[in-house]
Amino acid sequence: MIVDWETCIGCGLCQEACPLGAVSLIPERKKASISDICVDCRACTTVCPKGAIQPGPEGREGGIKCVSCPISCYIKGGNTGACQRFVNREGNLVRNIPLQRYEDVREIVGEVHENPIRKPLMTGIGAGTTYPDTKPAPYIVQSRLDGIDVVTVVTEAPLSYSGIKVKIDTDKDVGKEGASVFIGKSKVGHLCTEEYGSKILSLGGVNLLTGKDGLAVARLIVDIANRREVELKVKDGAKLVLQVGKAPLVNGETERRMRVGCGSASMGLFGRFFLDAADEVIILDAHLIGLFTEHVAGKELGARYSGIRLRARKSTPGRYFGEHGPGWGGTPIEDPISIVEGFDPDITKPGMTVLITETTAERAA
Repeated sequence: MIVDWETCIGCGLCQEACPLGAVSLIPERKKASISDICVDCRACTTVCPKGAIQPGPEGREGGIKCVSCPISCYIKGGNTGACQRFVNREGNLVRNIPLQRYEDVREIVGEVHENPIRKPLMTGIGAGTTYPDTKPAPYIVQSRLDGIDVVTVVTEAPLSYSGIKVKIDTDKDVGKEGASVFIGKSKVGHLCTEEYGSKILSLGGVNLLTGKDGLAVARLIVDIANRREVELKVKDGAKLVLQVGKAPLVNGETERRMRVGCGSASMGLFGRFFLDAADEVIILDAHLIGLFTEHVAGKELGARYSGIRLRARKSTPGRYFGEHGPGWGGTPIEDPISIVEGFDPDITKPGMTVLITETTAERAA
């Protein structure tokens, strides 16, 4: 990495971000300096507010490129990468912790339960509760299995302070994280952070159950747990019709397919098919947009870079950050070709084919 001292303001953010301690501030100049243990992970360029740190020529003398993740560190002899898991030993990248057998980590992970005690003798369904807490468990069942005394103590949980998390598999934008969720006029929860493409609703909890809408909240939790259909509305977001075991309805449209990964993961999962499908494959996704021939998976499979440049913020080669919207792949893109910002005329040739699709492959162009 190269520091432009004319642009550097000496804020120290790069020093804080560097996972290897390769960045320091020169006291007399108050400028950033990068040592030779730098592996080009680009954490410093990500946080620099002035763009004062830029990559040098690709490849570092005496270094090996690590391909164990998209960061692709260049690691010099005797040093580790940014993750500190792989070390360059005499020109070979090796894991710096040996493969562990169960016997090696028994004291850390604990004993594995024997089969006879893995399964309870009965479930708590239908057992009744221990409310108030002075009551003993309704059922304490004992048996002897394979010479082992097995005891199962069961009770049903009272609803009083319960909540429920609902996972919705959709690429569609349903609202902003933290937005309130309503059933009718009653607030029943909020929209959580997304979990790798799935939208998560947090419903109920002690504060809502003890509030003015507590009855509506309790009824909703019971309905969802008993697989009944419920209708919800995200503030300034989507209308949802949900039922456990059935595809969700988002603004009246049924989600027919479930994504299996982001636009980047799709490159590895379906890369061999992409090789035959077109000269270039672009997967539109609100999380990570994939550009196959630039992606590590494409290179691994022998794909040649198409020269196409995308109109998106680059994360690592072939991986671009997406944005949420009502268009393709849950992005703002309505016309798929608009993702293409340009191309290198020395690489991109007339007649080359480009496939643009979504993680669910519902639409393609």
